[in-house]
Amino acid sequence: MRALRFKAKLGFEFDDELADQFHDGNWALLEQISPHRLYDETQKMFTGGYLVPLLPLLFESGAIDSLIIYPPSEPSALVNQVAINTDKRIAAGKSINPAFFYAALLWENYLHQLAKAKKRNMPFAEAQMHAAGKVIDRQRIKTAIPKFAEQFIRDIWILQPRLAAPRSKQIVQLSEHPRFRAGFDFLLLREQCGDAEHPLSESTNGMGDWWQTYQTLSEREQQQAIDDFDENIRRGAYKKGQQAQRGRGVIIKIQSQIASITQYLIKKIPSTAKPMILLSRVGMIRIW
Repeated sequence: MRALRFKAKLGFEFDDELADQFHDGNWALLEQISPHRLYDETQKMFTGGYLVPLLPLLFESGAIDSLIIYPPSEPSALVNQVAINTDKRIAAGKSINPAFFYAALLWENYLHQLAKAKKRNMPFAEAQMHAAGKVIDRQRIKTAIPKFAEQFIRDIWILQPRLAAPRSKQIVQLSEHPRFRAGFDFLLLREQCGDAEHPLSESTNGMGDWWQTYQTLSEREQQQAIDDFDENIRRGAYKKGQQAQRGRGVIIKIQSQIASITQYLIKKIPSTAKPMILLSRVGMIRIW
């Protein structure tokens, strides 16, 4: 494990004898190591400023199976982006919280557990707590994440739907939540990485950009943004209905015009030519 860390940090290559040591039999020996010590090792990995080159090594060597429960075959776009941002912050001398990277690594596990809980018809808030608890409890077998870090991860996950679809009366309260900044950063990264395409994930509704702008506003401007947000929600269904109605009207008009053109062509083209005239659903005429 440390050899992988040093390789990512220093950029050297393993000789054949050392490279041959990375196999399932040796990784299984890590089960004899305390989860607390393994967590300490991940802290050094995630906070060293070389997470980007280290991440593929963890997956290619099989080490990730000893660190994370049910890991994917390769890092997701979200995990890769969090790794990039983490290294950039460290290079700039800014603080980072390793638990944020754990939240990204375990996100898909959380989504799977949440889907299972929802199938059991649990109330959504209860399903969230149940899913987060399941994932964190199982992760303790691999690495013993401290209680405060576990709560940090749980808060990030549970904030996601609240930030993606807030009620206008809750916006101020959400912005004052102790984990708001971490939850917002996670939401924005999901939005930028296309996380909504994951079959179990839900849309961010473009709220990452909205929250980003909201934080730059004055108190008066924030209140106006909330008022506008409330008005847009109220008028949303009406606007959608109007657009659908206008769309149907345009289609009917085009179909009527094409029908007239078709009749004209039928009269003008000699019957001996026997053309084939096709009228498609979108109003295109093809003649053979």
